[in-house]
Amino acid sequence: MSGLCPICNSFCTVELICRHCGHQAQDLGRFTDMLGPYSPYRDIEDLEMTHADAASTDSACIHVCECPTCRESFLVGFNEWQG
Repeated sequence: MSGLCPICNSFCTVELICRHCGHQAQDLGRFTDMLGPYSPYRDIEDLEMTHADAASTDSACIHVCECPTCRESFLVGFNEWQG
């Protein structure tokens, strides 16, 4: 069962720094939402099972981040809140 991602649910904000150039990066949303046109509408548990990622864990929500300065993109895992 998935927990709640505090970033996806706007419970808190995060300041991301680009590892490549040091400028502020942007959160582009969940990695699984970028997998296809209907991905945002599928159940989260279903996406986690069919698109397992080596960087993901049961308690992390993986987000795609990008630096608008150097265009470097990277993945960041945010701990989900368990209820």
